[in-house]
Amino acid sequence: MKEIAQTASTGKHDNELIGRATINLKSIPTSGITVWYNLEKGSKGKSRGAVLVGLTLSAEKNKRVAIQEHRHLLNILLIYELESSQVAEYWWNGKFNKNAEIIRSQHAVQSGLTNFECALSQWIVYTKIHENHKLSFTLFKNILDVIIPILKIIQTDSDDLKIFWDGVKRVLPSCFAIVRKTRARNVSDKHIVSTLCEVLDIISKIRTMGEPLFDIFPENIYGFVVQMDENSKTILTVLIEVINTSTKEWLEYIIEGSKPITRDEPTDEENLQFLIKLIQMVRSDLQRGMEYFDKHFYQKLRINYSDILFKFYDSNLYEICKKNVESVCAHIKRLEITEDTFEFLDPLDTESLNMGTTLFELYLVLKRFITLGRSLCTNYDLALEQFYIWFMPGVTHWLDISIFKALNRIERAIELDLLQAVDDAVKYSSSAVDTLAIFYQIKIFWQQLDWPDIEGSYTFVAKIINVSIALMYILCVLFYVRYLV
Repeated sequence: MKEIAQTASTGKHDNELIGRATINLKSIPTSGITVWYNLEKGSKGKSRGAVLVGLTLSAEKNKRVAIQEHRHLLNILLIYELESSQVAEYWWNGKFNKNAEIIRSQHAVQSGLTNFECALSQWIVYTKIHENHKLSFTLFKNILDVIIPILKIIQTDSDDLKIFWDGVKRVLPSCFAIVRKTRARNVSDKHIVSTLCEVLDIISKIRTMGEPLFDIFPENIYGFVVQMDENSKTILTVLIEVINTSTKEWLEYIIEGSKPITRDEPTDEENLQFLIKLIQMVRSDLQRGMEYFDKHFYQKLRINYSDILFKFYDSNLYEICKKNVESVCAHIKRLEITEDTFEFLDPLDTESLNMGTTLFELYLVLKRFITLGRSLCTNYDLALEQFYIWFMPGVTHWLDISIFKALNRIERAIELDLLQAVDDAVKYSSSAVDTLAIFYQIKIFWQQLDWPDIEGSYTFVAKIINVSIALMYILCVLFYVRYLV
C-alpha cells in the first residue's frame, strides 16, 4: 500500500508486480463466475491481498449472427421440449430440461449475449410458438420485465422495437381470449382469476410502451373492431370492445336459455317470467364482476369493469324490456266497479291476478337493477332510467287487484267475526284487526312501489285515498247488514 500511495502522489511507477493468482479454466462454469482470488508474490507465498475477477468463456463472433443462432436454438429446444414432454397449453413457463438449459445458457455466454438480448430472443421465439401452442402468461410477463426498461430508452426506429411490437401482435389475441372466456369457468377456480391477473399485467406493461410502430390489430382477428376509427384503436379501447363483445355473447346465451319452452306463442305471464329471470341472471353476472374482477381491472389498467358491463346491459335490456312490458300492459284486463255498490262488473280471473303479481315483481326487479346501475355509472344517463313509465297502466291494475282482494277479505272477515273483543284490554273484534291488516298491505305496496315521478304519483295517491274510503264504507255497510238489520 505504501508503494501504491507513493506512485499515486508522484505519478511515477515502475509497474512493479503486486502479486499473481492461478486460475483453473475448468472451474469456470458456462454461465461465468465472479470470485475473489488471493494474490501471492515470491516463493514465500506471502499474501499480497485479493482481487475480484469476473470470468466467462466466449468466442469472438458477429453479434447479429450470434443472436440469430440463439433464436434458432431456442426454437429447436422449445419445440422438442413441448413434443417430448407433452406439455398442456398455457402450462410451459420457460423451464427447459436440464440438458437443454445447459445448452441454452452455454450458447448465450459463449456468444457474449446480454440479458436483454437473450430476453428479446425469447420474446420473438416464444410468441411465434404461442400462436400454435399456448404458453404460460407468467413466462411473457417475466420477459417483459426484462426488455421493457431497455426498450423505453432506445431509438424508435430500432429493429428491437419492431421485434417487440411484432411479438405483441402475436400474443395479444390470446390475452383478449382469456378476457372473453372469463364466464366459461367457475370463479371458484382460483386459476381463472390468477390467469386474468397475469393477462392484465401483460397488457398494462405493453401500454407503457406507447403507440405501436404499426397496426397490431389485423382485421381477420379483430373483426369486431372494424367499425372503430383507426385513430381510436388503442390497446385499451380494443380491450373495452373485447369486454363488450364477451358480454354480448353472454347475453345472447342467457336470453336463449331463459326463453319459455313452448310450441305455441308464449303467454304474457311467460314473457314476464322470462324478463325476471333474464334480469336476475344479468345482475348475477354484474355481482360476479364486482366481487372478483373489478379490483384487478382498476388496479392494473384503471378501468371500471362492472361499469362497462352495466352500460352494455342497460342499452340492450332497454329494448327487450320496453317491448315486452308495454305489450303486457296493453293486454291488461280492465276492471269496472260500480260507484254505488262497489261491485266488479267483470271480476278478475286467476290468470289476471297472477299476471298482475308477476308484473309487480318485474317492476321491483328492474327498480333494484337501476339502483345498482346508479351506483356503478355515476354521471351517466341510463337508458332504463325512466322504465317506470311503461308500468303506469300496471299500477292502476295493481290497485284494482288490491281492491278486489280487499273486498273478498273484508267479506270473509265479517263472516268470521263473532263480535267478541280480541283481548280483554281492547273493545274491538277480529274484523277490525283484519281490516287494519288490509290497509297495512296497501301501505307496504305503496312503499315498495316508490314511484320515482312525484308529480305523476298524485293520481295514484288520490286513488289509494278513494279506495281506503270505499273499503271503510263497505266494511260499515256489511257490518250493518249482518248484525244490525
